[in-house]
Amino acid sequence: MRTLTIILLAVACVGCSKAVMHQTSSDLKTAAADIKNDPAVKRLGTDAKVAAHDAGSEVKKDANQAKDQLKKAGSDAKNTVDDKTRS
Repeated sequence: MRTLTIILLAVACVGCSKAVMHQTSSDLKTAAADIKNDPAVKRLGTDAKVAAHDAGSEVKKDANQAKDQLKKAGSDAKNTVDDKTRS
């Protein structure tokens, strides 16, 4: 079944004239330009940038908190070891 589908696609591609291929290419370029210039798509891009920035800020804040907690845990562990060696 898969072989038949591949053969049919190959025949369809070969059957296209150059004019049809150029028109399809032109239509795709026009559609891409329309999408690129669509205000909704531009807003979506801006929203994505803002969301990525906000997420990055949150990750940075959380990483700094984790770093501070690890430093404190390390200091506490060192103090515990020091106290046991003095005793």
